[in-house]
Amino acid sequence: GDADYENYREFCRDGFRSYVRHYIDTIKAEFPEFQITSNWIFSAMMPEKLDVNVDFLSGDYAPENALESARFHGRVLECRNIAWDLLAWGQHALPCCWKTRNRNTKELQQYCQEASMTIAMGGGFEFFNIHYGFGGLIQEWAIPVWRKTAEYCREREVCFGSRIVPELGVLLPCDRNAEETARLYCNAPGGRSLEKWINALQDCQYSSKVLLEHQVVEQDLSQYRIIVIPGAERICEAAQKALCQYVNAGGILLVDAGSAQFFEAFGGYSSSEPETKLIFVDSGNALAAGEVPCKTLQAKEAEGFGRIFPDNFYADKHSFAGYIRHVGKGCIGILTFDFGSFYADNRSTAIREFLQGTLKTLGYRPTVLVSGSSFADLTVAAKNGELLVSVINKAGEHNVKPVRSYGEIPPIGPLTVTFAPELGVKNIQAIPGNQELELKHNVDGSCTVTIERLEIHTVLKIKQNA
Repeated sequence: GDADYENYREFCRDGFRSYVRHYIDTIKAEFPEFQITSNWIFSAMMPEKLDVNVDFLSGDYAPENALESARFHGRVLECRNIAWDLLAWGQHALPCCWKTRNRNTKELQQYCQEASMTIAMGGGFEFFNIHYGFGGLIQEWAIPVWRKTAEYCREREVCFGSRIVPELGVLLPCDRNAEETARLYCNAPGGRSLEKWINALQDCQYSSKVLLEHQVVEQDLSQYRIIVIPGAERICEAAQKALCQYVNAGGILLVDAGSAQFFEAFGGYSSSEPETKLIFVDSGNALAAGEVPCKTLQAKEAEGFGRIFPDNFYADKHSFAGYIRHVGKGCIGILTFDFGSFYADNRSTAIREFLQGTLKTLGYRPTVLVSGSSFADLTVAAKNGELLVSVINKAGEHNVKPVRSYGEIPPIGPLTVTFAPELGVKNIQAIPGNQELELKHNVDGSCTVTIERLEIHTVLKIKQNA
């Protein structure tokens, strides 16, 4: 409640960065080649502009549902455009703390699946395990598993240092000084909303890339076909202005209900305060149920799309799921309900189909598509002038509460990967194995390849026409 508390927090943050600078500069003066960082610096918990001369960024996975933890934290580190890594917990710990002895060592397939999420985004992967007996005693029985994990990672080393292609951007709002947040560094409301949206977009098989607020202001946004704005308590005025300019120039903006208040004049509507309701969202084929914060939008120049029903059946009475307004050469879409929270607590095929339909309504057409299984996770990256498309099998029990380790991941396939005509695909090589895949050319100018069977992770190395 102190009027100066926000300034005090910024003072403390400045002090931390000064401390890290001093530490690094002192070491570099004696050992200039030594690479050093500070754990979690400039991660989702520290979304400000990178202004400390760290050599790389680093964080670690959550021990539970590590797959989605890596998928989120890795994307935030990746967008900084310097080297980065994530460290996986080699065991499932209960409770999640350093002191517990209740640790279940993970299995080979689990290690490999978790590693793939980081590898696909161009990061370095490592894991840690616990020494026992206070003298460096390790689990010798697990060493063969760890050796095979290392071999698995080396087979996909081509991905290291790649960067996710900027096509579908998702904003990380810098709202860490929100009233509900008292800590100096934490995953603020905007960061938590971003994590929910990353899960939804990736589960819908889009390749998403994180955008920081200062990047929105400083970068050329025209390379993005669409930008998603998660719910946030604050978005700086400079970022709001840059996003509106992006739409005027031909971009597509999708705004979750929690950020609707920032774009009212530009979007041609007014919005109410949120009210939690039980709603049923129409996918076109089925209804998705969830109880989430909703807003009433009064349209002035925006048109409604999508349907929300008050009960779990189709009826005449319904409200709009969102509004769209064409502005300049682009358009802005605003959702009337907190989609991020809806998906986090109410995952279903219907709500994913709603999101896919919404992006199509707004005019987004991905350059790479994967079909054949909803368990195929897609990341489109680039390195040395070549595309590296990672297709990861995320089936299995990584998000099942009682499961602490698992040794079997059901294979998926056949999968079809489709490339838009503008990519100019010349040939495609599957890694590991360096097998050249047969390209099928379609009448619309696109081309496709088939992955007959996906165990965990295949990288498609793509050469394009000059």
